[in-house]
Amino acid sequence: KMEKSMIRDLLNSMSHFHHIFSVDKGKTGSAQMYYQSIADLLMLLMPMLNDIIDSEVPSNEQLSRRLEELDTFVDDAKKFLEGWHPLMSKTYN
Repeated sequence: KMEKSMIRDLLNSMSHFHHIFSVDKGKTGSAQMYYQSIADLLMLLMPMLNDIIDSEVPSNEQLSRRLEELDTFVDDAKKFLEGWHPLMSKTYN
């Protein structure tokens, strides 16, 4: 049960990430490239996470840890891209 609520929260974070950056057309160049790479990865994971919610997967400590790590990754990526400034491209490229 705990994993299912974690997965729902994670799916919500992933959807929020996708919505924020698909609406923000001001990001160009490297920021858009990073967003697209992350969004593509998240879109691959979403159906698998939905399948886990729909299944009767028993509670698993390793799964819980990985879900927490993925949630942290999504949050960190969102913060990084929200704070992106065009001049950063020269630093990171």
